Amino acid sequence: DIIGLKVVENGEILGIVDDIQDNFTTSLLYIKTDEKLIAAGKPKTFSIPYLEHFIESVNLESGEILLKGARDILENS
Repeated sequence: DIIGLKVVENGEILGIVDDIQDNFTTSLLYIKTDEKLIAAGKPKTFSIPYLEHFIESVNLESGEILLKGARDILENS
């Protein structure tokens, strides 16, 4: 189960997986944005498609999902 895992891009914690929604084509990860980023004016939540394009790896042992391109989604949410 990946709910509660940290989402990280380039060493920066972007937030925590808060929910997952499945649709017919892919799953969406709903992310609760890290407090530091919220304080910097970023949105409180954002969504990332669970696709290879964005997900580098999922490590249940370390509690992290490594992302690529997610910061751009956060910036434009």
